[in-house]
Amino acid sequence: MCLGLALLALAAPAARGPQPEPRQPVFRAGVRVVRVDVSVTGRRDTPVTDLTAADFTLEEDGVPQAIDSAQFVRLDGRRGPGDEDSLQIRSREHGEAEAARDDVRLFAIFFDDYHVDRLPGVTVPMRAALEHFIRGLGPNDLVVLMDPLTPLSALRFTRDQAALLDQVRKWEGRQGELFPIRSPLEEGQAYAHNRAMVRAEVTLSALNALVTYLGGLRDGRSSVIFVSQGPATFFGTDGNLEDQMRELLRNASRGNVAIHALDPRGLGDSGRGGDRDTLLRLGYETGGRPIVNTNGLDRGLDKVVAFASAYYLLGYTPTRDADDGRFHRISVKVKRPGIEVLARRGYWAPSAEAVRAAMLEAVQPVTPAVAEAFEPMAASRNGRVADLWVGIRPAVSGPARASVTWEPAASAPPAAPAPRALIVELLDRGTGEALGDPVTIVSSSGIVGMAGVAGFDLPQGPTSIRLTALGTGDEVLDRWTQPVEVPAVPADGLPLATLEFRRARSAFEMRALRDMPDAAPAASRRFVRTDRVQVRVPLPDLQPAPVVEAGLLNTGGQRLASLAVETSDGRATFELPLTSLVPAAYLVRVRITAGQRSVEQLAAFELIP
Repeated sequence: MCLGLALLALAAPAARGPQPEPRQPVFRAGVRVVRVDVSVTGRRDTPVTDLTAADFTLEEDGVPQAIDSAQFVRLDGRRGPGDEDSLQIRSREHGEAEAARDDVRLFAIFFDDYHVDRLPGVTVPMRAALEHFIRGLGPNDLVVLMDPLTPLSALRFTRDQAALLDQVRKWEGRQGELFPIRSPLEEGQAYAHNRAMVRAEVTLSALNALVTYLGGLRDGRSSVIFVSQGPATFFGTDGNLEDQMRELLRNASRGNVAIHALDPRGLGDSGRGGDRDTLLRLGYETGGRPIVNTNGLDRGLDKVVAFASAYYLLGYTPTRDADDGRFHRISVKVKRPGIEVLARRGYWAPSAEAVRAAMLEAVQPVTPAVAEAFEPMAASRNGRVADLWVGIRPAVSGPARASVTWEPAASAPPAAPAPRALIVELLDRGTGEALGDPVTIVSSSGIVGMAGVAGFDLPQGPTSIRLTALGTGDEVLDRWTQPVEVPAVPADGLPLATLEFRRARSAFEMRALRDMPDAAPAASRRFVRTDRVQVRVPLPDLQPAPVVEAGLLNTGGQRLASLAVETSDGRATFELPLTSLVPAAYLVRVRITAGQRSVEQLAAFELIP
């Protein structure tokens, strides 16, 4: 299903100049068109190709809707006539550009080895079915392979069937097995109280990352083949993963991604474990075909190909009046007998607040405070080999405190060597003399929250920091100096420290991050949708404790959403709803109030594709 809306899409134009249209369709003010992908098959699963809008009935939340348009789409895996572009994928960027084409069938195979038994009766038919699927693809089809530990940065679309077959033939299940350990992430699983819950969370988090990524590439239909015996979502007194499951289903719905859950166990074979209810839910809720409890895995995959090859796009304008930000159920039927209809069960609408903010955005000027908040984002594009975060914690009395951390720059030139360490020195801005000893911060091992931090008490008067980036052989890669600006605190005012953005790459890492009060902030303010980002605000020591409010804003300074804040141990924390946003620039606003006194700070971040 392709929706004529994307939550907050209109309300967040990027600050870096004119941007292309978001890849997800946009719910524009006054135009509320919803488009639904519908597969219609007759006898022997052959597609029905001669239907018109009058042949369909559609209800939203039980209310009949008038269908405005019905378009039939057919793809056969072949390039259109006259298209001479090379089919071979030359780079990641080329693969993503091909994936965005309307005439390309896009498939992802997610092998959930955490929830597949290492048994010949399971792996042999599984591999045979996947080989059958791959050999049946057309020259224009694109495929990407993934497992629970594959980062999005490692995904590569391909049309190379030989390479796909070679990898699929190596797949082995690891359900219930911990060794050999494949990554540092798995080392922590050995000490987990409930290892099954941790592994299920890793699987759902990775699958969520995949569907979010695919949904951002194109408006058209994408298909995920989820090979798994089914991760559980309920774990008794240890809790459940319902929040993760709902987030996954929501992102699949927004991104027009159908999940076809393939259980590699045969007919009636329960194996050593697995939750088929999870597989059925993933399939039915996303408009996919669950392939479960069957010995005909290859026939089920043939239906997946047919599902991606022929379908109708139905368009309608909802009769509801409110833009409520809620999930709306859709039911599609065909008036002819003997017809099977497969469509997604609903979609998420934007809120009225998001639509109003979108309408106001075009007429609101950018304020000096907003422009100032984006200065660190502009500085990080200066071609340096390292991204830098400098945090200032002012004080009503006594010296202010500066903290510095870094990470290799994502925007560094491709041929530039990666830095190993950063030397940080505090300088008197007037004389250039060093104030104290330099501090060396060595590159972290990539473990969340473990980056080094240099701290300095700031003397009276203007100061700067000098930064020297060292390579692996301690050669100087880069050196620069930048001023340190300490915000003035009025006698009757409140001090407010620089906001600290802490990033985790998965739900598992975020759980660890929440238990690390001294984890280092991320140096970069550029995130992807699958990141988990927590913002922390050190609070002034006051009694009673100050009240903290946080909100998400667009680049014009209009509020898009309130953010839930938790306060404890002298700090306030909240998390950013990245999966609900489209790639663009945003602002976070924090306001601290104590009696009649208040202070406010804006900080910018960017969501990138």
